[in-house]
Amino acid sequence: MHSDIKPVVNRERCTACAKCLDWCPAEAISLQGKGKEKFAKIDRSKCIGCGECTIMCFKGAIQARLSGVLENAQRKCVEYTMGVLKGKENKVAFFNFLMNVTPDCDCWNYNDARAVEDIGILASRDIVAIEQASLDLLNEKAGKDLFHDIYPVVDCAQQVEYAEKMGLGSREYELISLDDE
Repeated sequence: MHSDIKPVVNRERCTACAKCLDWCPAEAISLQGKGKEKFAKIDRSKCIGCGECTIMCFKGAIQARLSGVLENAQRKCVEYTMGVLKGKENKVAFFNFLMNVTPDCDCWNYNDARAVEDIGILASRDIVAIEQASLDLLNEKAGKDLFHDIYPVVDCAQQVEYAEKMGLGSREYELISLDDE
């Protein structure tokens, strides 16, 4: 899914610690050079775009380039979701936990400071509606377009709009609170 987003190594920041070699499931990273000139190098033909190396590099030497191809990754998320849900129409429920929301992807192996206070748990039979409601609630709580503010090249609305266009659901929703307060 992330294969269009391939990371690059900043040689000036790389300390050649070799940790990225252990984390790369595709064995696409090797060390090049000698002595103080040693650095990690990513073989883009082997790289599967998983981003594991970007997460574990605490020197920030490995970074994904998110411009241009990010929209492709967002579309792939929708298309892969369509594949997963095919044949399961009206048999699936969706739950979004708007708790411990941090700036980075929840698939990373560490947590950052929370971006907003906990909102709660949403449930829906419509994946597009729950995503739209989640974005709206997060942005309302933050008082801004939360993820666009953190990552200016990211437009979450594009992904939700594409999902609606592809027939996964509707961005229209009604919030019903189960809170006793």
